[in-house]
Amino acid sequence: MSRRARPVGGLRGKLAFGLFGLLAFAVFLVAMLPASLLAREFESAQGVALRDVEGTVWRGGAGIAVQGEDLGRVQWRFAPSALLAGALGISWRLRHEDFRFAGEARRGVRAISVSATGVLGAAALGGVLGKYHIHLGGDFTFDRFALRVVLQDGEAPAHWHAEGDLRWSGGRSTYRLSGLRYDVEFPPLDAELRTTADGMRLQAFLRPRNEERPQARQAPLLEARLDGEGWLHISVTRRFTRLAGKPWPGVGEDDVVVTVSEQLPGAGKMTPLP
Repeated sequence: MSRRARPVGGLRGKLAFGLFGLLAFAVFLVAMLPASLLAREFESAQGVALRDVEGTVWRGGAGIAVQGEDLGRVQWRFAPSALLAGALGISWRLRHEDFRFAGEARRGVRAISVSATGVLGAAALGGVLGKYHIHLGGDFTFDRFALRVVLQDGEAPAHWHAEGDLRWSGGRSTYRLSGLRYDVEFPPLDAELRTTADGMRLQAFLRPRNEERPQARQAPLLEARLDGEGWLHISVTRRFTRLAGKPWPGVGEDDVVVTVSEQLPGAGKMTPLP
């Protein structure tokens, strides 16, 4: 009497199914943990604080502040599809009286990526621009923003890549120069954020009057570049100074007439990934 061999493939399938079930159960247990546990983790992050935490790790919400600055309320929802790419992912929304954003975030073994769209009221920049006696009107609309950071490996610096498209509605703005106050009405502007070999670069352009028949884009009105050493360089053209009510004499419209540089506090050394 002969014995029938037991199919090896069937055994492997049952083992794989069992392991998948254990993994799914583990994910379920983690997802059902109270969101208050996240607050304890954030307490270890310098300057980050959560309050009024509710829900679970899978789906919840909390008020968030960074360095004592209120950033409104964030809501999140776990994104299981990110597991297929070997990462943890969430969908999130951030709401504040001066801005609102929504997007996705993923954390892999060696990389973090964030994507977002939203609207930022110019009033939110008052604390940053106010010290330079600059006050802008209107809103900034982020049509697309994406950031990817490759985590440090040993002593090597982190690598990053950022890109996006945004629009400024323009509006009444004021600034002070040489003790004089200027009050101007700026037209709408479009801007492109790109990462190049020498850093992250933002260029602003006049928005075409007829968007259905866009003309050839002019040279940028201004450019802001953040290099890998944490220095921010801002360059403006004569065309921009004319829009600002203080035209620069004796040069071409698209020539850069002023460049200022400042090292951003807390900006570490990072290497761009073009």
